[in-house]
Amino acid sequence: MGKNQSGSAKKQPAGKAAVRTMIFDDVFRTMAQKMPQLMVPLINEVFGKKFVAEDIDAQLRNEFMEEEGKIVTDSIFRIKGHLYHIECQSVSDRTMVIRMFEYDFAIALEEAFINGSPYEIRFPESCVMYLRSDGNTKDSLQMKVIMPDGQICNYTTRVIKVSDYTKEEIFQKNLLCMLPYYILRYEKELDVISASAERTKELLEEYRNMVSRLWEELEPMDKSAMYVDLIRLIKDISDHVLRNSQTLKKEVAEIMGGKILELESERLLKAGRQEGWQEGRQEEKKEAIIRMIKKHYSKEQILDLGYTESEYQKAEEQLLTSV
Repeated sequence: MGKNQSGSAKKQPAGKAAVRTMIFDDVFRTMAQKMPQLMVPLINEVFGKKFVAEDIDAQLRNEFMEEEGKIVTDSIFRIKGHLYHIECQSVSDRTMVIRMFEYDFAIALEEAFINGSPYEIRFPESCVMYLRSDGNTKDSLQMKVIMPDGQICNYTTRVIKVSDYTKEEIFQKNLLCMLPYYILRYEKELDVISASAERTKELLEEYRNMVSRLWEELEPMDKSAMYVDLIRLIKDISDHVLRNSQTLKKEVAEIMGGKILELESERLLKAGRQEGWQEGRQEEKKEAIIRMIKKHYSKEQILDLGYTESEYQKAEEQLLTSV
Protein backbone atom coordinates (compact mmCIF):
# COMPACT_ATOMS: atom_id res chain seq x y z
CA MET A 1 0.00 0.00 0.00
CA GLY A 2 2.19 2.77 -1.29
CA LYS A 3 1.99 6.18 0.29
CA ASN A 4 2.60 9.79 -0.54
CA GLN A 5 4.01 11.01 2.73
CA SER A 6 2.73 14.53 2.18
CA GLY A 7 -0.79 13.10 2.08
CA SER A 8 -1.55 14.79 -1.28
CA ALA A 9 -2.42 11.57 -3.08
CA LYS A 10 -3.74 9.49 -0.26
CA LYS A 11 -5.67 10.31 2.86
CA GLN A 12 -3.70 8.50 5.51
CA PRO A 13 -5.54 6.49 8.17
CA ALA A 14 -5.07 7.69 11.71
CA GLY A 15 -4.60 6.01 15.06
CA LYS A 16 -5.66 2.36 15.28
CA ALA A 17 -6.65 2.30 11.60
CA ALA A 18 -3.09 3.25 10.64
CA VAL A 19 -1.68 0.44 12.78
CA ARG A 20 -4.09 -2.03 11.18
CA THR A 21 -2.94 -1.16 7.66
CA MET A 22 0.73 -0.83 8.52
CA ILE A 23 1.14 -4.47 9.52
CA PHE A 24 -0.11 -5.59 6.10
CA ASP A 25 2.32 -3.16 4.45
CA ASP A 26 5.20 -4.28 6.62
CA VAL A 27 4.68 -7.97 5.94
CA PHE A 28 4.41 -7.47 2.17
CA ARG A 29 7.50 -5.27 2.01
CA THR A 30 9.43 -7.74 4.15
CA MET A 31 8.65 -10.48 1.65
CA ALA A 32 9.44 -8.25 -1.33
CA GLN A 33 12.74 -7.02 0.09
CA LYS A 34 14.01 -10.07 1.99
CA MET A 35 12.45 -12.86 -0.10
CA PRO A 36 12.10 -11.37 -3.60
CA GLN A 37 11.87 -14.83 -5.15
CA LEU A 38 8.35 -15.04 -3.66
CA MET A 39 7.27 -12.19 -5.94
CA VAL A 40 8.19 -14.03 -9.14
CA PRO A 41 5.28 -16.54 -9.10
CA LEU A 42 2.94 -13.64 -8.32
CA ILE A 43 4.24 -11.71 -11.34
CA ASN A 44 3.88 -14.85 -13.46
CA GLU A 45 0.28 -15.32 -12.35
CA VAL A 46 -0.74 -11.72 -12.96
CA PHE A 47 1.07 -11.07 -16.22
CA GLY A 48 1.11 -14.55 -17.75
CA LYS A 49 4.89 -14.94 -17.61
CA LYS A 50 7.16 -17.91 -16.92
CA PHE A 51 10.00 -16.23 -15.05
CA VAL A 52 12.22 -17.94 -12.49
CA ALA A 53 13.91 -16.26 -9.54
CA GLU A 54 17.21 -16.07 -11.41
CA ASP A 55 15.56 -13.85 -14.05
CA ILE A 56 15.35 -10.90 -11.63
CA ASP A 57 17.75 -8.22 -12.89
CA ALA A 58 17.24 -5.86 -9.97
CA GLN A 59 14.91 -4.80 -7.22
CA LEU A 60 14.49 -1.05 -7.58
CA ARG A 61 14.32 1.47 -4.79
CA ASN A 62 10.77 2.23 -3.74
CA GLU A 63 11.07 5.89 -2.73
CA PHE A 64 10.58 8.80 -5.11
CA MET A 65 10.94 12.46 -4.21
CA GLU A 66 8.40 14.97 -5.53
CA GLU A 67 7.80 18.60 -4.67
CA GLU A 68 4.77 17.67 -2.57
CA GLY A 69 6.60 14.97 -0.63
CA LYS A 70 7.95 11.44 -0.82
CA ILE A 71 6.16 8.61 -2.63
CA VAL A 72 6.79 5.16 -1.17
CA THR A 73 5.71 2.17 -3.25
CA ASP A 74 5.55 -1.48 -2.18
CA SER A 75 7.68 -3.34 -4.72
CA ILE A 76 9.35 -2.70 -8.08
CA PHE A 77 11.34 -5.31 -9.97
CA ARG A 78 13.23 -5.30 -13.23
CA ILE A 79 12.98 -8.72 -14.84
CA LYS A 80 14.53 -9.40 -18.23
CA GLY A 81 14.60 -5.70 -18.99
CA HIS A 82 10.97 -4.95 -18.06
CA LEU A 83 9.64 -3.22 -14.93
CA TYR A 84 6.97 -4.79 -12.74
CA HIS A 85 5.26 -2.81 -9.97
CA ILE A 86 2.99 -4.46 -7.38
CA GLU A 87 1.06 -2.73 -4.61
CA CYS A 88 -0.56 -4.53 -1.69
CA GLN A 89 -3.91 -3.04 -0.67
CA SER A 90 -6.07 -4.24 2.21
CA VAL A 91 -9.42 -2.98 0.87
CA SER A 92 -10.88 -1.54 -2.32
CA ASP A 93 -10.36 2.21 -2.52
CA ARG A 94 -11.85 4.59 -5.10
CA THR A 95 -8.61 6.59 -5.22
CA MET A 96 -6.38 3.58 -5.79
CA VAL A 97 -6.22 4.00 -9.56
CA ILE A 98 -5.11 7.63 -9.10
CA ARG A 99 -2.35 6.58 -6.74
CA MET A 100 -1.25 3.79 -9.06
CA PHE A 101 -1.02 6.25 -11.94
CA GLU A 102 1.04 8.57 -9.75
CA TYR A 103 3.38 5.77 -8.66
CA ASP A 104 3.78 4.41 -12.19
CA PHE A 105 4.50 7.86 -13.59
CA ALA A 106 7.21 8.41 -10.95
CA ILE A 107 8.73 5.00 -11.70
CA ALA A 108 8.63 5.57 -15.47
CA LEU A 109 10.09 9.07 -15.24
CA GLU A 110 13.02 7.99 -13.08
CA GLU A 111 13.73 5.04 -15.36
CA ALA A 112 13.70 7.36 -18.39
CA PHE A 113 16.28 9.68 -16.79
CA ILE A 114 18.44 6.73 -15.80
CA ASN A 115 18.35 5.48 -19.39
CA GLY A 116 19.15 8.95 -20.77
CA SER A 117 15.83 9.33 -22.58
CA PRO A 118 13.72 11.75 -20.51
CA TYR A 119 11.50 12.61 -23.50
CA GLU A 120 10.19 9.06 -23.83
CA ILE A 121 8.78 7.27 -20.83
CA ARG A 122 7.50 3.72 -20.58
CA PHE A 123 5.13 2.86 -17.77
CA PRO A 124 5.81 -0.35 -15.81
CA GLU A 125 3.53 -3.35 -15.83
CA SER A 126 1.55 -2.81 -12.64
CA CYS A 127 -0.88 -4.62 -10.40
CA VAL A 128 -2.79 -4.18 -7.15
CA MET A 129 -3.03 -7.23 -4.89
CA TYR A 130 -6.21 -6.87 -2.84
CA LEU A 131 -6.12 -8.67 0.49
CA ARG A 132 -9.87 -8.27 0.94
CA SER A 133 -12.43 -8.18 -1.85
CA ASP A 134 -16.11 -8.63 -2.56
CA GLY A 135 -18.49 -8.58 -5.50
CA ASN A 136 -17.86 -4.86 -6.01
CA THR A 137 -14.08 -5.19 -6.32
CA LYS A 138 -13.11 -4.62 -9.93
CA ASP A 139 -10.88 -6.95 -11.94
CA SER A 140 -8.82 -4.01 -13.19
CA LEU A 141 -8.42 -0.32 -12.42
CA GLN A 142 -8.83 2.14 -15.28
CA MET A 143 -8.45 5.85 -15.81
CA LYS A 144 -8.76 8.04 -18.89
CA VAL A 145 -6.01 10.62 -19.45
CA ILE A 146 -6.92 13.39 -21.90
CA MET A 147 -4.10 15.47 -23.37
CA PRO A 148 -4.53 19.17 -24.25
CA ASP A 149 -4.73 18.32 -27.97
CA GLY A 150 -7.53 15.85 -27.32
CA GLN A 151 -5.47 12.66 -27.47
CA ILE A 152 -6.80 10.04 -25.09
CA CYS A 153 -4.65 7.58 -23.16
CA ASN A 154 -6.43 4.78 -21.33
CA TYR A 155 -4.43 3.82 -18.25
CA THR A 156 -5.10 0.34 -16.85
CA THR A 157 -3.56 -1.55 -13.95
CA ARG A 158 -4.34 -5.18 -13.19
CA VAL A 159 -5.91 -6.57 -10.04
CA ILE A 160 -5.38 -9.87 -8.22
CA LYS A 161 -7.55 -10.87 -5.26
CA VAL A 162 -6.13 -13.11 -2.54
CA SER A 163 -9.58 -14.40 -1.62
CA ASP A 164 -10.03 -15.83 -5.14
CA TYR A 165 -7.37 -18.47 -4.42
CA THR A 166 -7.92 -21.57 -2.33
CA LYS A 167 -5.10 -22.93 -0.22
CA GLU A 168 -4.63 -25.69 -2.78
CA GLU A 169 -4.31 -23.17 -5.62
CA ILE A 170 -1.86 -21.08 -3.62
CA PHE A 171 0.46 -24.05 -3.27
CA GLN A 172 -0.09 -25.33 -6.80
CA LYS A 173 0.86 -21.95 -8.26
CA ASN A 174 3.56 -21.31 -5.64
CA LEU A 175 1.87 -18.08 -4.55
CA LEU A 176 3.40 -18.38 -1.08
CA CYS A 177 3.36 -14.60 -0.60
CA MET A 178 -0.42 -14.92 -0.12
CA LEU A 179 -0.15 -17.27 2.86
CA PRO A 180 0.30 -14.60 5.57
CA TYR A 181 -3.02 -13.06 4.50
CA TYR A 182 -4.96 -16.32 4.34
CA ILE A 183 -6.59 -15.70 7.73
CA LEU A 184 -8.39 -12.62 6.37
CA ARG A 185 -10.98 -14.76 4.58
CA TYR A 186 -12.21 -15.87 8.02
CA GLU A 187 -12.25 -12.51 9.79
CA LYS A 188 -16.01 -11.93 9.39
CA GLU A 189 -16.72 -15.37 10.87
CA LEU A 190 -14.40 -15.25 13.86
CA ASP A 191 -17.15 -14.95 16.46
CA VAL A 192 -18.92 -17.99 15.00
CA ILE A 193 -15.67 -19.96 14.71
CA SER A 194 -14.65 -19.13 18.28
CA ALA A 195 -18.03 -20.26 19.60
CA SER A 196 -17.96 -23.58 17.76
CA ALA A 197 -15.61 -26.37 18.74
CA GLU A 198 -16.06 -27.97 15.33
CA ARG A 199 -15.32 -24.76 13.40
CA THR A 200 -12.32 -24.06 15.62
CA LYS A 201 -11.01 -27.56 14.97
CA GLU A 202 -11.41 -27.05 11.22
CA LEU A 203 -9.51 -23.76 11.26
CA LEU A 204 -6.67 -25.19 13.35
CA GLU A 205 -6.44 -28.19 11.04
CA GLU A 206 -6.29 -25.79 8.10
CA TYR A 207 -3.26 -24.12 9.62
CA ARG A 208 -1.57 -27.39 10.57
CA ASN A 209 -1.95 -28.47 6.96
CA MET A 210 -0.58 -25.12 5.76
CA VAL A 211 2.51 -25.48 7.94
CA SER A 212 3.07 -29.04 6.74
CA ARG A 213 2.59 -28.14 3.07
CA LEU A 214 4.94 -25.18 3.36
CA TRP A 215 7.66 -27.38 4.84
CA GLU A 216 7.16 -29.96 2.10
CA GLU A 217 7.49 -27.18 -0.47
CA LEU A 218 10.66 -25.55 0.91
CA GLU A 219 12.60 -28.28 2.74
CA PRO A 220 13.75 -30.15 -0.42
CA MET A 221 15.23 -26.87 -1.70
CA ASP A 222 17.14 -26.33 1.56
CA LYS A 223 15.15 -23.18 2.30
CA SER A 224 14.57 -23.68 6.00
CA ALA A 225 15.41 -20.01 6.71
CA MET A 226 12.67 -18.89 4.32
CA TYR A 227 10.30 -21.36 5.96
CA VAL A 228 10.95 -19.85 9.39
CA ASP A 229 10.59 -16.30 8.06
CA LEU A 230 7.30 -17.09 6.34
CA ILE A 231 5.89 -18.85 9.39
CA ARG A 232 6.74 -15.80 11.48
CA LEU A 233 4.98 -13.49 9.01
CA ILE A 234 1.93 -15.78 8.94
CA LYS A 235 1.89 -15.65 12.74
CA ASP A 236 2.24 -11.84 12.77
CA ILE A 237 -0.85 -11.40 10.61
CA SER A 238 -2.89 -14.07 12.40
CA ASP A 239 -2.00 -12.55 15.79
CA HIS A 240 -3.25 -9.20 14.51
CA VAL A 241 -6.47 -10.47 12.93
CA LEU A 242 -7.28 -12.70 15.93
CA ARG A 243 -6.43 -10.04 18.52
CA ASN A 244 -10.03 -10.01 19.80
CA SER A 245 -10.32 -13.81 19.85
CA GLN A 246 -7.66 -14.60 22.42
CA THR A 247 -8.24 -18.36 22.73
CA LEU A 248 -8.21 -18.86 18.98
CA LYS A 249 -5.20 -16.56 18.66
CA LYS A 250 -3.30 -18.64 21.22
CA GLU A 251 -4.12 -21.94 19.53
CA VAL A 252 -3.07 -20.72 16.07
CA ALA A 253 0.07 -19.14 17.55
CA GLU A 254 1.01 -22.46 19.17
CA ILE A 255 0.89 -24.15 15.77
CA MET A 256 3.07 -21.44 14.22
CA GLY A 257 5.39 -20.89 17.17
CA GLY A 258 5.94 -24.58 17.80
CA LYS A 259 7.24 -25.13 14.28
CA ILE A 260 9.54 -22.12 14.52
CA LEU A 261 10.99 -23.31 17.83
CA GLU A 262 11.40 -26.86 16.59
CA LEU A 263 13.28 -25.74 13.48
CA GLU A 264 15.37 -23.24 15.42
CA SER A 265 16.45 -26.00 17.78
CA GLU A 266 17.44 -28.19 14.85
CA ARG A 267 19.39 -25.30 13.34
CA LEU A 268 21.23 -24.64 16.58
CA LEU A 269 22.19 -28.30 16.93
CA LYS A 270 23.42 -28.35 13.34
CA ALA A 271 25.38 -25.16 13.91
CA GLY A 272 26.94 -26.76 16.98
CA ARG A 273 28.15 -29.70 14.94
CA GLN A 274 29.54 -27.49 12.22
CA GLU A 275 31.50 -25.48 14.77
CA GLY A 276 33.43 -28.54 15.87
CA TRP A 277 31.36 -30.16 18.62
CA GLN A 278 31.18 -33.54 16.93
CA GLU A 279 32.43 -35.14 20.16
CA GLY A 280 30.20 -35.18 23.19
CA ARG A 281 26.47 -35.18 22.63
CA GLN A 282 25.85 -33.73 26.08
CA GLU A 283 28.08 -30.73 25.44
CA GLU A 284 26.31 -30.14 22.14
CA LYS A 285 22.91 -30.19 23.85
CA LYS A 286 24.17 -27.81 26.53
CA GLU A 287 25.32 -25.27 23.95
CA ALA A 288 21.99 -25.51 22.10
CA ILE A 289 20.04 -24.92 25.33
CA ILE A 290 22.24 -21.93 26.25
CA ARG A 291 21.61 -20.35 22.88
CA MET A 292 17.87 -20.84 23.21
CA ILE A 293 17.92 -19.31 26.72
CA LYS A 294 19.75 -16.29 25.29
CA LYS A 295 17.00 -16.01 22.68
CA HIS A 296 14.48 -15.82 25.57
CA TYR A 297 12.85 -19.22 25.04
CA SER A 298 11.09 -20.31 28.23
CA LYS A 299 12.14 -23.36 30.23
CA GLU A 300 8.87 -25.07 29.34
CA GLN A 301 9.42 -24.53 25.62
CA ILE A 302 12.93 -25.97 25.79
CA LEU A 303 11.86 -29.03 27.80
CA ASP A 304 9.04 -29.61 25.32
CA LEU A 305 11.71 -30.16 22.64
CA GLY A 306 12.91 -33.26 24.46
CA TYR A 307 15.68 -31.90 26.67
CA THR A 308 15.77 -33.18 30.26
CA GLU A 309 15.50 -31.17 33.46
CA SER A 310 19.11 -32.11 34.26
CA GLU A 311 20.36 -30.93 30.86
CA TYR A 312 18.53 -27.64 31.30
CA GLN A 313 19.95 -27.07 34.80
CA LYS A 314 23.53 -27.77 33.67
CA ALA A 315 23.19 -25.34 30.78
CA GLU A 316 21.64 -22.69 33.04
CA GLU A 317 24.43 -23.09 35.59
CA GLN A 318 27.11 -22.70 32.91
CA LEU A 319 25.36 -19.60 31.57
CA LEU A 320 25.14 -18.03 35.04
CA THR A 321 28.81 -18.69 35.84
CA SER A 322 29.90 -17.17 32.54
CA VAL A 323 28.12 -13.88 33.21
